[in-house]
Amino acid sequence: MLNSRVIRDKPLLFTLCLLVGLVRCTIPASAEAGHFKRFSETISPDGKYVLAWGEKSQEGKLSQWTEAGKEGVKFDVENPIENYLVNLQTGRIVSVIPELDYFSGEEGGKNHADLHVAWAPDSSGVLVIYDGRYDNDSVSWVRTPGGAVTKLRRGIDTILRRLARAKYGKQEESKRGGVVIRGVAFVEPNVVSLDAVLSGFLSKFEQVDDLPFRLKLKLHAKEAQAVELLASRALPQGESDGGSESLEDSLNTGYRKYRATLSPAAKEVLKQQQLQWLKQREAVQEYHRDDFTRQRIGEFEARMEKW
Repeated sequence: MLNSRVIRDKPLLFTLCLLVGLVRCTIPASAEAGHFKRFSETISPDGKYVLAWGEKSQEGKLSQWTEAGKEGVKFDVENPIENYLVNLQTGRIVSVIPELDYFSGEEGGKNHADLHVAWAPDSSGVLVIYDGRYDNDSVSWVRTPGGAVTKLRRGIDTILRRLARAKYGKQEESKRGGVVIRGVAFVEPNVVSLDAVLSGFLSKFEQVDDLPFRLKLKLHAKEAQAVELLASRALPQGESDGGSESLEDSLNTGYRKYRATLSPAAKEVLKQQQLQWLKQREAVQEYHRDDFTRQRIGEFEARMEKW
């Protein structure tokens, strides 16, 4: 049997396939230098950027890699995986996103992991949250067009623990483990609203109440002062994400309410943005569409919130 992890020369592999008389010979992805696969649900509002993944061990310059077709290329997820910001206009990788090795697709999905993203309305940047088994492994702000990355997790952790100590006391804060971030939405190009929770999960056999807060943060490029707290409020423990409305009803309600707060010119801009978003949703894999819709609902709510 030919070892696709050893043979790297595509013409040689094709010749060998003919020699052994194979009727159908599939050239493995590793034989062609440089492929990536997009996460369709992470496309930017302007349609110019998307997050993607690929095998770190592939050959060739990263800037020359191309998107894998829908069929015929399957990655070996036993190899090291890395994630990228991709420019869809050029079809090329812009940058590697550090601390991420997430994958999802026909190869399956990374165990005990998930990826959440929130784009700025003008597509100038994206907040990327990488979930581990019990909390967030990393939180990064990736900016376009160059793909510069600022790590935010430590700064958010510091702010959240300071707020928890002030409200609940040092003893209660110190009992909690990791940080879980949800409900991220940009309200301005470098200002986000998010729900940050000090997790009460201590072990399989011990758990205390979570300590949730809603934060409004300004993001800065320098990692030493990456996040600035603009406003905050403690959330009731177990606060619901919404009522009994269907997602489509919630989406339409949020759109109408937010639209009512805008000027005539801004209403037209929103209309065009929403039409573009609906078009993008059609391209999202079906099992991600509900989360894609929830993200949009959260954006409307965040932009209307009175701090």
